[in-house]
Amino acid sequence: MDVIYSFKKILLPVDESKHSKKAITFAGKFLKYFIKDISQITIFHVIRLSYLTAHEKRIDLRVEFLKESELFKKLKEQYLKEKIKPILDEYEKILRDCGITIEIIKRVDEGDPGNKIIEVLCKEDYFSVFLARRGISLTESLVMGSVSTKVVYNAKKQVVYLIGEKFSEDQVDSVSKILIPVDGSEYSKKAVEHAVYVVKGLGEKIKKIKLLRVINLDVYQERINQGIDPEKEAGENLSIAKKKFLDEYIPEKLIQTQVLIGIPSKEIIKEIKENNYDLVIIGRRGRSPLKDLVMGGVSSAIVYHCIEPTIAIINL
Repeated sequence: MDVIYSFKKILLPVDESKHSKKAITFAGKFLKYFIKDISQITIFHVIRLSYLTAHEKRIDLRVEFLKESELFKKLKEQYLKEKIKPILDEYEKILRDCGITIEIIKRVDEGDPGNKIIEVLCKEDYFSVFLARRGISLTESLVMGSVSTKVVYNAKKQVVYLIGEKFSEDQVDSVSKILIPVDGSEYSKKAVEHAVYVVKGLGEKIKKIKLLRVINLDVYQERINQGIDPEKEAGENLSIAKKKFLDEYIPEKLIQTQVLIGIPSKEIIKEIKENNYDLVIIGRRGRSPLKDLVMGGVSSAIVYHCIEPTIAIINL
């Protein structure tokens, strides 16, 4: 099965925060519906060397081979045993309580969390990563070195799930209303394909699927000048996307389509905020975070202005 469609091998990066606990809970309640497709789930924690040394005055940071020192090894072992192992055990229990029965690996590494997560994702063929989000802006995340920003902009073929504020740990189910913005590009086509896979897995839990096509106001007249009816073209985009669902016997009554004219990012954000979606599935064009900040990338605008729903980002 294609990497875009299924979950198969999942990475769950975590820390000690309440955000990570929420992300683990979401992953458990969501992934239980896809358990037949998943071969492995890894709970992954990255220790920052600076964090360990900052709490131990006896360690001389000028020592060239700090990691090889007996004092450091002892400190690390104590930290893992007393602080990290109980947290990872708790997260595993949450997954088990949600109905996750397949292999769960608990893994700890050292380094910069964002860089280490990207390294593991790319080198070890993970299909999807589920991340906690903290609701900061793109500008703040660039300045502060946000882990989720690093992962979103550097994951090459993985589906990145950013868990929204809307999800609460006491929810029985995690997703019932899905929005998929489409524009006819390869990125949005893959987003639709992943959405079809998700909807099939969740089955009767799904109450609404919205396919939204926003015609960019800046190119509307340009298309007319080219002899192309932009609204007809947009309708065709939506019909193709809708057919993907119908071909998989997903009930037509669940599917809504709409064409709007305006600034895509603003119209999509407005739709999200007004209609209480649980999950938004979008394709990403692969620009750098700086270019997105300058040029106003649609996916970035959605991620950093809509913290309520969970956002699934399809990378090619």
